[in-house]
Amino acid sequence: MKDRCHGRAVQRWRPLEAALAAIGSQAEAVQDCVEDEQDAGRAKPIDIESLLSDIVPSVLGLSGPRFRICQSICQVIARTIGRSIPRSCTSRRS
Repeated sequence: MKDRCHGRAVQRWRPLEAALAAIGSQAEAVQDCVEDEQDAGRAKPIDIESLLSDIVPSVLGLSGPRFRICQSICQVIARTIGRSIPRSCTSRRS
């Protein structure tokens, strides 16, 4: 029973891992797209600031081996899109 529960817990993180990996692997293109849309007066297709100030620090604060992949991806995203990290987020990063 314990393994089944652990398996389900790991499975819940797969969609987040996949989404973060997709953003992280194309971080510069995503950032460029956001900037282009804003320059054109259109709404941002993704809220990078919220991602960096809410989701990334939350994932980095988790403990346990099952979160290491998500944490690594979050570190890549934060480094790659660092030019748009809000000041409020920089004090929370470790």
